[in-house]
Amino acid sequence: MSAWCSPIRFSTTAPENPDDPDDPDNPDDPDNPDDPDNPDDPDNLDNPDDPDNPDNPDDPDNPDNPDDPDNPDTGNEDAALAGVKIYPNPSHGEFYIELVKSTLVEIYNAAGLRVHTEMMSEGKHTISLRTNGVHFVRLTTPTAAVCQRIVVL
Repeated sequence: MSAWCSPIRFSTTAPENPDDPDDPDNPDDPDNPDDPDNPDDPDNLDNPDDPDNPDNPDDPDNPDNPDDPDNPDTGNEDAALAGVKIYPNPSHGEFYIELVKSTLVEIYNAAGLRVHTEMMSEGKHTISLRTNGVHFVRLTTPTAAVCQRIVVL
């Protein structure tokens, strides 16, 4: 038999792989119970990326998380705009805006054309629109701006 056609022998055991996630001796294995200091272990409370770590700023339950949708301090909405009411929605052309502070009210149609502009003081105001369709009400104060969709039937 010549050397170029000698049989190839395959090993049935794999060589040691220290990065094998199923190897119990792998120090980077997040489930390795022998390494309580493993910073990558999701159950290690010292892991800054652990969502259950109370010091994790990205924790959705952390009240200081600025990205938490339940955090009332998120976005560009100030307290004056948080109390605004626009109703009924949908309407048949007449709707009400209740403001808690002086606000610039701009209404745009679906094409982006401004159809109404008015500086409104605190209180309840009536707006009448003659065109049906989707409109956008933009409310602006010196510290914030919000936009709400309304529908005229």
